Amino acid sequence: MHPDLTSQIIIKSLSKEFGKIIINSENIDILQVEKKLIIELFKYQGILLFRGFKARVDRFVEFSESLSKDFMDYSGGVFFDTKRDIYIRLCSPAF
Repeated sequence: MHPDLTSQIIIKSLSKEFGKIIINSENIDILQVEKKLIIELFKYQGILLFRGFKARVDRFVEFSESLSKDFMDYSGGVFFDTKRDIYIRLCSPAF
């Protein structure tokens, strides 16, 4: 990870078996997150949940497409969860 960004995100377990939560602790742009780290986490964890990134749908799509061009969108694609005030994109990248 880029040394200046190490303290700007926090990585926590989503569950005991799989998944990680990527928390934006310093309000960085989602495009600043190191792609190699995200790809490795996804390969080994299966599910990544991004919290605290105030990216609009187009920005999050740009970020996810920078990781892979071969996404299989879940029905509905990107949606906004009003109860949690977050955008969600369910997909399965092909690494």
